[in-house]
Amino acid sequence: MAWYGNSNGSTHPVGEKRGNELGIHDLSGNVWEWCSDEYCNYSYAPQTNPTGPPPPSIGGAKVLRGGAWYYDALCCRVAFRDNNTPAYRYNHFGFRVVFVP
Repeated sequence: MAWYGNSNGSTHPVGEKRGNELGIHDLSGNVWEWCSDEYCNYSYAPQTNPTGPPPPSIGGAKVLRGGAWYYDALCCRVAFRDNNTPAYRYNHFGFRVVFVP
């Protein structure tokens, strides 16, 4: 269901792995997905549906979720997160466009 250490060293087009129980493909692995939430220490952050920058944030860093093609399976867990500043670019960062009617 996910591209991580099994990716042969690169990203892959969406849909090459089977989808999850909701039919969503590549929610875990392949590329880290940027979130709009600012990154902060878990002891200060709301852990259910965070909506913005809880204090204290870490220098404008944003949350990344989902793991990436060169990480191991542990990083592909839904609960795992990473962070970086939005100015940082790399081939294992991406985003998901969501349409809500």
